[in-house]
Amino acid sequence: MSITTTVNATTDIATTDIATSVVVTIYDISLGLSIGKKNCRINLYQKRTEKKMLRRKVRGYDSFRCIAGDCPQTCCAGWLIEIDDEALEGYQKETSAYGETLRARIDWEEKVFRQDADARCAFLRQDGLCDMYCHLGEDSLCLTCTSYPRHTEEFENVREYSLAISCPAVAEQLLATTQPLSWETWEDDEIEEPYEEFHGILYEKLVVMRESMIAIMQDRRIPFAIRCHTMLRKVNAMQEALDEGRWESCLLDAKAAEDAKEGVRAFASLEDMHVLFRNLYALEPLSYMWRERLLAAEHLLYETDQETYTHLQQEFETSQPDLFVKMEQIVVYFIFAYFCGAVYDEYVYALAQEAVVNAYLIRELWLAKWLEQDKTITIKDMAEIAYRYSRELEHSEENLESMEEMMDGQILV
Repeated sequence: MSITTTVNATTDIATTDIATSVVVTIYDISLGLSIGKKNCRINLYQKRTEKKMLRRKVRGYDSFRCIAGDCPQTCCAGWLIEIDDEALEGYQKETSAYGETLRARIDWEEKVFRQDADARCAFLRQDGLCDMYCHLGEDSLCLTCTSYPRHTEEFENVREYSLAISCPAVAEQLLATTQPLSWETWEDDEIEEPYEEFHGILYEKLVVMRESMIAIMQDRRIPFAIRCHTMLRKVNAMQEALDEGRWESCLLDAKAAEDAKEGVRAFASLEDMHVLFRNLYALEPLSYMWRERLLAAEHLLYETDQETYTHLQQEFETSQPDLFVKMEQIVVYFIFAYFCGAVYDEYVYALAQEAVVNAYLIRELWLAKWLEQDKTITIKDMAEIAYRYSRELEHSEENLESMEEMMDGQILV
C-alpha cells in the first residue's frame, strides 16, 4: 500500500489568514481513497523551513552520458547558449595559450557563445566535438553545457530532476525500453529560504494527484485510450473543484470521476485530430524545416476520409507492438516534468491534457513518417521525431505557455 499525506483546507486557500483549521488526510494512492484524518492548524502558505530538502530523480539520470560527436542532432546549434557568471569569470582569467581564442568566441555583452552563419556554436567543430572541451577539459564548460539535457523543477524545499527528451540519446533510450518510468526519492539537510506565498496545500494535492495519474497511465492491463480518458476525467474533476473553491474535496471529486469506459473520442476522429494537429502551427517554429515537416505530415494524414484514416491507424498499431508503451512513456515523461508546475498558475487540467495530446501528436508524426517510407519506421526515426517535437515545444517558454493555453481552451473530456 502506497501511503502519502495530503492537507485539505476547510477554508478557501486564497485567504491570507496566518493559520486556519485543516484536515490532514492519510491518502492511499493506489486506491485513491482516504483512510484516516486528523485536525490541526497550519499556515495556508506553508513555510516548510522545518523540513529537509526533498529530492526526486528519474532513474537513469546519473548514468546519462553525452554521445558527443556521434549525436545525430547536436545541442550546440540552433539556439544561443547562455553562460553563467562563474564560468564567464573563469574564461576571463584563462591564462593558457587557448585563452585568447576562448575569449574571442564569447559575446560578453549578451553573455552567450558566438555562433556562425548556420547558428552553430563557435566552439562546435565539424566532427561534432567541442573545441573548448578538447583544449581545456570538462571543467571548463559553463553550467548550460554541463547540465543539458538534465532538467530541474524547483518548488519550496523540493527539487525534481529529469532528462529532457529533446536530447536524441534520451529520446531513443526512453522509446527503446519497455520498463515503466520510475523515480528515486530522498531527503538531505539543505534548507532554503521559504518561497513568498508558496501554495503548499495545492502543491501537496498536486503531488498526490500526479502519483495517481502515473499509476493510471502505467496500468498496462487497460487499453491505452481508456487510461488516457480515465486520467483526464479525474484531473478535470479536480480542476472544476479548484475553480469553484472546493479545495477540501478536490481529490475526492477526482476519485469519483475516475472510471471511464471508453477512450477520448477526439483521438480516434480524423477531424478532431486535425484540429489538435493544427495547434502546432500556432507555435513559433524554432528550426527552419519544422513547418515544412508539419505541412508534409498534414497532407499525408488528413487529406482522406474517416474510414481510411481509421484503417491506417489500426494498421500502424498492428505493425508496432510496443506503440502504446512508447506513448505511455511520453505521457508520463511530461506529467512528471510539468504537472506540479500548476502550483504556480493552476492550469491543472491543461497540463494533464497537454501530456496526452503531445503523445498523440507525436504518434501522428510517426504515422506520417511510416506512410512516407512505404509503411516502415525504425526506432531511430521515432526518436528523431520525438526529440524534434520536444525541441520545438520545450525549448521555448512562449511555446510551452501557448500550448498550455490552447489545452485550457480545448477540453476533450
